[in-house]
Formats: sequence, structure tokens, C-alpha cells
Amino acid sequence: MHRCIFLLACCLPVVLGGCSAKARRGEVAAPVPVVTFLRAPAFEQCELEGFVATDLGRQALLFGETREKLLEQNGLGELQRQAIEALHAGIRDKTVSHYAAFAADRFYACAERLKLPVARNTKAASVCFARTDIQFFAQRHKEKGLSAEQARANFRTVFKDTPKEIFPDSLVDELTNWEYQVERPAEQYELRRFILESCLFPEEWKRWYNSLHPEDRRT
Repeated sequence: MHRCIFLLACCLPVVLGGCSAKARRGEVAAPVPVVTFLRAPAFEQCELEGFVATDLGRQALLFGETREKLLEQNGLGELQRQAIEALHAGIRDKTVSHYAAFAADRFYACAERLKLPVARNTKAASVCFARTDIQFFAQRHKEKGLSAEQARANFRTVFKDTPKEIFPDSLVDELTNWEYQVERPAEQYELRRFILESCLFPEEWKRWYNSLHPEDRRT
């Protein structure tokens, strides 16, 4: 938990901003990133499947959207349709009760299918997918014109019964602040990836970051 918050404070501006201005101007050679499964196409696919499951599960289990309503959404692809059917089948047979756990299961099912070198840890992955709620609600509040302070207060009210180890105050503060600073959808998606990866695979994420920024190594 504390490591994730440390990474947020120290590393996220560079992650979202990309290479330094000098590197973009060609004044210094861009560092070569290490080879990591976090940037493999297979991992990105499984990450996407986990995020899709989180979004659809949240709509169903937190906001009460029915299967029919979910299937009526515009622009659904086969990935979304399969997730909707699996989600509501799990709700009916009582094997799915929380969308973060559903997302973790979908992520690991994909990892097994694509033979990713990751060990299953459903409990940890459920916490990490749950933490993307902080960004999700901050984005909603931002779009409604609320301040970051109001967004944080509203989030804490909605999740007042959730254990603090899942949503520690310092993490809520940091992620809300960052969401209010990003603007483009691509930046929001990178922030979402950062939340999951630095939470679930902190050592691998740090190794990748350090390879890109050897002058600013995080130990």
C-alpha cells in the first residue's frame, strides 16, 4: 500500500508525461526500457479484459443495471458481450458478488489463456482493481464540475464501510489529485494502468520505470 503511494508521488508525472523535453528534442538518447511482461501485448489484452469486467460489473452490482440494459449500450464488441453474459450468469448462481473480484477472475482467466508468467493472487488483484474506483469516481465528479476536495469527500461517503486498507486516505487523496490533472482519455487510461500495475506488480513496475529513468531510480 505505502509503496503504491510512494510511486504515485514520485513517478507518475513522468509516466503520464512521457520522455523528458531534452529526450524529445534529441539532445539525449532515449533510454531503452527493459523487457517486461507488463508491456507485452498479451498482458495489455488481459489488463483490458480486467478493466472491461470492472466497468460492467460496477454498472451491474453498484448501479443496478440489468443484463438487458448493459447489452443495449452502443458500441459493444464481443469482449463486452461475453463479459456481460459471464457477469450475469455469476450473479444468478451467486458466484459473483463484487465487481473487483469478477475483474480479477477475468484477468487471470485471460492470463492463463495467453500463458502470461503471472501467479494467480485473486485477493490482491481484487484490491487493485477495486482501487480503480478512486479514479472512476473522481472523473465523474470532475465532469460534474465538482472540486477535487468535494470528489474526495463524496468518495469517502460512498465507501465509508470499505476497509481503510483498500482505500487508504492518502491513496484517495493522491489518485483524486492526479485524475483532476489529466485531461485526455489516453492519459486517463495510463493512470488506470498505473493504479493496477504498481499495486499488483510493484517490483516489476519499478524495474520497468528504473530502466526508463536511470537518473531517477526508485529503490
